[in-house]
Amino acid sequence: MTVDASPPRLGRVRPLSKAGRIRHLGRSDAEHSPATSGAIVENRDASRQTAILAVSLPLFCQVFHYMIDVPPLYYASKALPVLALPLAVKGLTGVRSPHRLTYLLALTYVMVVTPILSILWLGNGMFDALANTVKVWPLIYYFAVLALLIDLAPSPATLQKVVFWLGLGTMLLMWFLWGVIPRRFYASDPAISRLLLYEFERGYRIYFPLTFVVLAMFDTTNRLLRRPSLWHALFLIAGFATIFLIFKQRTIEAATLLVTFGIVFAHLPRLWRSLGLLLLFLAGIAIAVVAVWNLDKITGMFGGSLAVRRVSMGLLTHYLLSDPLRWVLGVGGTSRFGAVSLFDILGRRNFYLADLGWAGVLFEYGVVGSLLLLALYLAPVRRRRPTESAKDGPPSNSDGQAQALEGALWAYGAFLLLSTAVYSAVYAPGELATITALLVYIRGEWSTKPT
Repeated sequence: MTVDASPPRLGRVRPLSKAGRIRHLGRSDAEHSPATSGAIVENRDASRQTAILAVSLPLFCQVFHYMIDVPPLYYASKALPVLALPLAVKGLTGVRSPHRLTYLLALTYVMVVTPILSILWLGNGMFDALANTVKVWPLIYYFAVLALLIDLAPSPATLQKVVFWLGLGTMLLMWFLWGVIPRRFYASDPAISRLLLYEFERGYRIYFPLTFVVLAMFDTTNRLLRRPSLWHALFLIAGFATIFLIFKQRTIEAATLLVTFGIVFAHLPRLWRSLGLLLLFLAGIAIAVVAVWNLDKITGMFGGSLAVRRVSMGLLTHYLLSDPLRWVLGVGGTSRFGAVSLFDILGRRNFYLADLGWAGVLFEYGVVGSLLLLALYLAPVRRRRPTESAKDGPPSNSDGQAQALEGALWAYGAFLLLSTAVYSAVYAPGELATITALLVYIRGEWSTKPT
């Protein structure tokens, strides 16, 4: 086999078609190869790849990061940023990829600049200021996951299989728990349970992160539109039933519906898309008019959560307006273990930055930090390959899987961006970093540096 010893070129390198891939590249050949760029190398060890990805991807996506109900997985998720550091260093120093500089700038700001500001503005000690950066450590997963994927070299089919089975497994687990666990085990206090919750407005619900359920639904939607299948339709119905009947989170419900409709909309012919845009515009006007006339009723539907957010927003705005530099640079945050709390500063116990979306991010990181974090959320959605028209015919099986999975990852990036309207952008940043790394890998937008 002849290996091109020329330096790798950084740029958009599409994954090779099935006929053109390098097959059965041995370990000795890979070690002597000066560089690999963007081409997904097939091998026979799909079972090993599947097992590693099935275990690691949920941890990288922080599925168990707040699940105190399952201590082993909870602590494993908390420890992962430290355990993954060698892999992240490998991905940073040994792989050329897009978004590399953006992630470095964002990490530097939120892990170095923000702690210093929190000492100056909030009176945090050095240890407390650094402890508050723990929540953004998972941003390093962009480099770690990309390095892991390049080492494993899974095919799009393997990645698609892992995503589907993780999504299906999550749904089956949630329905099993919903059916067998008595209602007395549900708790209203998140300090007691983060999995089994009871709320006055929504009743009993299971708060199991739906990363792979939603991602598998987007992938299934893409495949359904390419090759209609009853099983794909049933999977989508089961996914929506799980979200609306068990998970019961309004933001996730709305974002999943919007993105799913967006995927369908993108596959429509141009005339139908134009008509659809017109109908959406008219529907938007109608909804806005109805909302204005029924503002009190709509506000009441959200229970006390909206009132709490409204008060918190007022306190946040008043505090930031007292000094323009607080808007620009942010003031940092406090940790629950520190001597200083937001109650000491703002005089209100029921104040949570994570509930205020980008307003909470602005409080903590300022305009500069918010723009850097926004750039990370825009990274997976800033480029989208045009959808192939039906007249081009169905793609080959391998190319079709890569395109469907790429479209699902792009859609999930849009889903995460929509979710930040309510959820904090740093609530689970490892999910964003992992999705972006998967998308970069699938698109072949990476190259290894010669050693």
